[in-house]
Amino acid sequence: MVDTEHTVFSSASSDSGLGGVENRKLNEPNQSARSFDDDDFQLPANWPDYDFERKKSCLFSRVFSTCVTKAINHLELVQNAIEHKDSPTRKGATYRREIRFTHKSSPMELQIIGQGGQVGHEHSHHHEILEDEIIDEVLLLLARLDRERLRLITLCENEQFIRNRLRESIDHWRLKRLRDLPLAVQREHEVCINDINELQWHITYNVKLAEKMSAKIEISRTWHQQLDIEVSDIRQTTALMAEKVQTELIEIKRLTDALKETEHELMLSRAKNADTLDKSARANQRATVERNEIRSELDKTIKALQQITTKLHTAQDLHKTYLKTITDAKENVKKNTVAYNEEVIKRDAARSEMSDLKLKVFI
Repeated sequence: MVDTEHTVFSSASSDSGLGGVENRKLNEPNQSARSFDDDDFQLPANWPDYDFERKKSCLFSRVFSTCVTKAINHLELVQNAIEHKDSPTRKGATYRREIRFTHKSSPMELQIIGQGGQVGHEHSHHHEILEDEIIDEVLLLLARLDRERLRLITLCENEQFIRNRLRESIDHWRLKRLRDLPLAVQREHEVCINDINELQWHITYNVKLAEKMSAKIEISRTWHQQLDIEVSDIRQTTALMAEKVQTELIEIKRLTDALKETEHELMLSRAKNADTLDKSARANQRATVERNEIRSELDKTIKALQQITTKLHTAQDLHKTYLKTITDAKENVKKNTVAYNEEVIKRDAARSEMSDLKLKVFI
């Protein structure tokens, strides 16, 4: 589960272009995470040594209900054997001891109750079971439960460590997205604004230049009309005006050349205006493409954050399940400890009673 989440984070960071160093931080928990076996956990110092590798019919490493049920069945078989053994007692028997185990319907509530009584001296050839063997079996079961409790505590601590690292990674990514993406968008926005302002300035300048050229053309046309009127008037005058007409014709020719030059400049200005409009259109198109790319990056980032949030909820649910399992195991250990203490007290009382009876018999 941890590797999958780190893979998702690394892919999201590479797509957005803002990741880099954080991927190495996320891969650190993979080096420390490992699987735990039952052999990694040792019992406390006050426990005796047990051979957990020997095969038993009720040996299951992680299933509590089946192991406890088989242990109860085994105790019932032992009780039946004891009752069958003690049924034909001799007449001269002075004492008898009887052990009875009760079994309740709920497998979570295990109680072992011993009752004292007379034990005959006669022993059958079958079902010879000593009480020390029964106590050893119960202690072995309690030792296995204690090892399982230690293993679950270690696994819970490991899951809490992974959850904290995952939460830190998610917070780091959120802060990075909230800090870097708006800055990048702001920079692109400012660049686009500068380009648009520059293009608008060029357009305004070309428009003003075109207006000036149009004004010059209008003035030239007005002069041309006035000159035509004057030429017509001069043609009606005397021959003395011929020289003036020639002079005026030269002036008209000069004005015509100026008009041609003005028209040529107007054509150049129109070409520059068209080029400027083309550049403006391409700049607007490029700004639109960049805005679409930024929107796609934002959508990818939102999807990655949603996936990370979903995996965080999954990890939290798994953590709650582990906590519930640990609580149930603690309750079972407490109940078994109480039953064990009661059995030890009753056994000591029975032994003291037997020793008193033996002393009375010898006396």
